[in-house]
Amino acid sequence: MTAAAYGRTAFYKDLEPGKSVEGADSVGREAAEEEITASVKRLANAGEAV
Repeated sequence: MTAAAYGRTAFYKDLEPGKSVEGADSVGREAAEEEITASVKRLANAGEAV
């Protein structure tokens, strides 16, 4: 499943020098895809366009 599957494009950029990201937990691909699917379902159930 990709961002394009939902009609969206993902953009990424490098961190600026001297900056960092803290507190992010990595999960496997399957867990990430399950969360995306669940999030899209919650949005649809809330009456929003997907």
